[in-house]
Amino acid sequence: MQSTPRTILDLFNGDVNYVVPHFQRFYVWERESQWLPLWEDISALAELNFENQTAQTTPHFMGAVVLKQQSTVTGDPVKRIIVDGQQRLTTIQIVITAVASSLKDIAINYTESNSDSVDKMLRIAKRIKDYTHNHSFQDDKKYKIHPFDKDFNVFRNIIDNDDTETSHLTIDCYNFFYSKSEDWLLNRNYKVSARAQALQKAIFEDIIICSIDLDKEEDEYVIFETLNARSEPLTEWEKAKNYFVSQSYNKNTPIGEADTVQTEFYRNHLEVFDKTDWWNTSESKTSINRIDQLFSYWLEICLSNKLDIKVPDRRSYHYFRNHLMSERDVEWAVNSLNRYAEIFQKFEMQDEDYSIQGRFAYRRRTLGVRVITPLMLRLCDIFGFSNQYDLCTRIIESYLFRRVVVGHDTRAYNKLFYLLLREINSCQDESIIPLKIVQILTQNNSLSYYWPNDSVTKSAVVDYPMYGYYAQYKLRIILQAINEYMTSPHAGAMPDYSFLEIEHIMPQKWKNHWSDCVVDEQQIEETIHKLGNLTIVNKKLNPRLSNKAWEIKKAEISSRDNLFINKELTTMEMWNEDLIHERGEKMAKIICKIWPHADAFEEEIG
Repeated sequence: MQSTPRTILDLFNGDVNYVVPHFQRFYVWERESQWLPLWEDISALAELNFENQTAQTTPHFMGAVVLKQQSTVTGDPVKRIIVDGQQRLTTIQIVITAVASSLKDIAINYTESNSDSVDKMLRIAKRIKDYTHNHSFQDDKKYKIHPFDKDFNVFRNIIDNDDTETSHLTIDCYNFFYSKSEDWLLNRNYKVSARAQALQKAIFEDIIICSIDLDKEEDEYVIFETLNARSEPLTEWEKAKNYFVSQSYNKNTPIGEADTVQTEFYRNHLEVFDKTDWWNTSESKTSINRIDQLFSYWLEICLSNKLDIKVPDRRSYHYFRNHLMSERDVEWAVNSLNRYAEIFQKFEMQDEDYSIQGRFAYRRRTLGVRVITPLMLRLCDIFGFSNQYDLCTRIIESYLFRRVVVGHDTRAYNKLFYLLLREINSCQDESIIPLKIVQILTQNNSLSYYWPNDSVTKSAVVDYPMYGYYAQYKLRIILQAINEYMTSPHAGAMPDYSFLEIEHIMPQKWKNHWSDCVVDEQQIEETIHKLGNLTIVNKKLNPRLSNKAWEIKKAEISSRDNLFINKELTTMEMWNEDLIHERGEKMAKIICKIWPHADAFEEEIG
């Protein structure tokens, strides 16, 4: 390993290809954290050069890059892998391009009648831009840097000035430095070429990067992992991807063939996770990208037979290396991961409709209960999207939502659903899995695990003043489920629940129009918050109902609402405590049918 301070001129002079390997992350530098500080340093150096062109400027240290030279065919550019520092080198190439482009555009549009030469500005712009290309070569070899595959097409367009309109972080980077350099060059309009020379010197001669060159025997994958453990942290998935790529070929593979083997492995097994935006974005309720979620879920499934406790998310890579890959080969691992990726994508993209899986998709997403995901993926791996999988789904949904109805907490779910996953993975007879799930969910009667029976569930529905104690999204799920149960099978598409709100039938401010309906004024303050007095209506209808009298509310609902949960209300001549209680009992019976207790499932399974 050799360490040498190099200027930008040193790094990009001559024919050279700096290649970003597959184990690296995408381009991630951003305006406030990296671009702006870098521009402030460059412009400060350039200003010193401009003010005193004979003075010796103190070089600015920009950090380090770790490189490893590769064997190439005679006559090709020198090829180096960027083990660490690709964000710096990529950004510098974009800076060079942006400065050259802004200077060229200034020259083309230059109309001032002074001694500054347009030709001189164009020559400086060309000299600057020359350090982005290897001019003796075509295709990819002509570029000084070959970024990560997903970034390369956009990067190539930037360097070639083909397209700077596409939405991409590197485009934003280019536009930022173009604007900054243009403003700086025009700051003293009568000396643009002099300022351009000062800026050129600042970039190419006054910025120093420590270039660390690895020997051919040194393992770039291990060094990459170690370096990144001490800087911008890699995600657990990024570490695993690095490991997969590092193990993708035999160490005895001839050097000339290693790149080909590695690239083919990457494109067959891993490229989809980098090139597909879906994998690199998160759903609204979490900041974790889906590929990181998948890796965590997959590892939990794979290790559930070996570990008594769930793998901590922040230590996924440690368990991956030391517990999974100590027994499995890379080919098995990437094939298994890709199989679960397909299942996970279908699970996450499930349409919300009246099917068993469609209803469950909406309810689990609204409830935000992600802890069940590894279990559901494993069940789908075993059964596919079959009747058995639907049965398991119904069992798990009934358990979850009975607990929602009675107001039990979710603190034990991590432990419980990991236990379920372990038991299923150790089950020799797949046909008994549904029954096994029922048995495990009913074996512990403490409140943290209890599956509420019909009596407890009905009591909660009829007697609890739920509104104000339960989160509104939970109440909406319950009321929406009742509406779906009551809806005709010929009713068409599921309503857009995002436009529905909870409405008190007898309003919270009842005294103006409802006094004649109230028997017990003290008790009514609790009764109006029970489920029997709650419904769902369209957001636009809700303000029209408000605290109005029953006759007005009933007429509005009758003429402007088409939800089945409200149809019976329109037949009522009045509304009081007795009818709230009666409606609550009907709702309780429906809820017990929507989400049956374990006894019903045991009878169904036989």
